[in-house]
Amino acid sequence: MSHPVSVVDKKKRSRRAFLKWAGLTTAATAPVALYPTLVEPSWIEVRKINVPIPNLPAAFDGIAIAQLSDLHHSPATPLRFIQNAIDITRSLKPDLIALTGDYVSWGDFDRFPPVLDALKKLQPPLGGFAVRGNHDPPTVDDAVDEGLSQNGIRSLRNEIVTITKNGSAIDVAGVCDRHAFAAWQAPNLSDDRPMLALCHNPDVADALKGTPVDLALAGHTHGGQVNLPFIGPPVLPLIHKELVAGMYRIGKLRLYVNRGIGCLSFRVRFRSRPEITLFTLRRGENG
Repeated sequence: MSHPVSVVDKKKRSRRAFLKWAGLTTAATAPVALYPTLVEPSWIEVRKINVPIPNLPAAFDGIAIAQLSDLHHSPATPLRFIQNAIDITRSLKPDLIALTGDYVSWGDFDRFPPVLDALKKLQPPLGGFAVRGNHDPPTVDDAVDEGLSQNGIRSLRNEIVTITKNGSAIDVAGVCDRHAFAAWQAPNLSDDRPMLALCHNPDVADALKGTPVDLALAGHTHGGQVNLPFIGPPVLPLIHKELVAGMYRIGKLRLYVNRGIGCLSFRVRFRSRPEITLFTLRRGENG
């Protein structure tokens, strides 16, 4: 004999079904929701890129340059994560280190010393070179210069240095960030030797067009930090908003925009993993 189902029973069954559906939906969507905050900001990508340089001396053929950018030591980017990035960089055994600015975030200037201390592990045979970014204001220039130099890293402020190896030479230029410094023009450049340029903001490439620079390394964008499908980065502090991340050609100039290590404001990244880039210079035409 069947018993009629009461309205109360139907409501209980409907409620159980809804809770089951809600639980399954939450379980399915939670990883997607947590990925931008718990996974991607800590998932460092090492990119390895061969760069042909015309007239590159044989002594420099095959040298490796590691780029670190936008460390942004702050509550959003803990020191242990920066130390991990430095350990990974060191394991790549680069010949030269390029640091392209924003070592801390605005207002976190007391965080410079631990970052500078962490950089001591980087002891590349051809040296390290650094420029400052828009979060590294002139008020801390001298202290940062001194801290970097104690760790074997030379800070460049609109100047050029020459690196020698086995009797051959290449030049490294440091171009100041246009948003942090009044003077952002390129130094006086010579085409006698192959040249690498470090800058923070890729917009500085405007100053490098038509110069002898073969490869310019920049950061600043964080690769957009959050790249929404079909929309792209909601915020991109650039004039040339097409220069988001990766390698670009501007005349004979190759410009590489690194996605950086740290996060700004919040520890979140989406479709823009933190990045260490290892460039290998090769003799060849810049075609």
